[in-house]
Amino acid sequence: MVISGSSGKWRRVPVGRSPGRHMPVRTGIYLFEQVSPDGCSRRDHDHSWYGRTIRVMAGQAAKPTSVPVPSTAVYGPISHAIFRIARLHRMLAGQLLREAGLHPGQELVMMHLWDSGPRRQAELVDVLDSDSATMTRTVQRLERAGFVRRTPDPTDRRATLVEATAASQALRHQVCRIWQELEEATTAGCPDVKRGEFLRTLEQLECNLVTRTGRSPLPQSAATTGSGRAAGHSTVTDTR
Repeated sequence: MVISGSSGKWRRVPVGRSPGRHMPVRTGIYLFEQVSPDGCSRRDHDHSWYGRTIRVMAGQAAKPTSVPVPSTAVYGPISHAIFRIARLHRMLAGQLLREAGLHPGQELVMMHLWDSGPRRQAELVDVLDSDSATMTRTVQRLERAGFVRRTPDPTDRRATLVEATAASQALRHQVCRIWQELEEATTAGCPDVKRGEFLRTLEQLECNLVTRTGRSPLPQSAATTGSGRAAGHSTVTDTR
């Protein structure tokens, strides 16, 4: 791939290739070398590539990432960044939730029950994007901890209702504190204005994916209950 700028032509080359007489420069996960008759390079250029402006600095190293970025991620840099952020977010959430005796995803079930009241277990499966077996294990563990109770549905004896117990209200305060700490850790160093911009961007990405996947968007009342699709750091999973 060759791109042109005001200073001449530049070619994207595989990372690790010997630059030869050209000066290699790295921008994010891309490596470029200048294509010029004399082999000279400049220190600072702006180049337009796929509609984006890339700041090219000679010898500039890529920003460190939490996991190696594969070369094919060049075709989806934002998608790979979302994967990396989600991985770290879930990791930190797990560390913080451990203080309350919870695993990631269990607090999402409790959030929904606190806001919506008793719900059929099948409804929790749908809202929290889980599966029946995983939700059964999650509810059983929360029941043993005294945070929820299960009762037969009076309108359908084949169904089970799950509701938060009065004892879980103390847990609710803990979860609020943990999520506030998680939020602060995630957005540390970002002013309030920037946080608002981030949230609007994430909402737009979510809207795009809802449309592409054919999922029905939740009504606003449901979107604020802490569901996995709207407010959670992940869907409910339980591999233990």
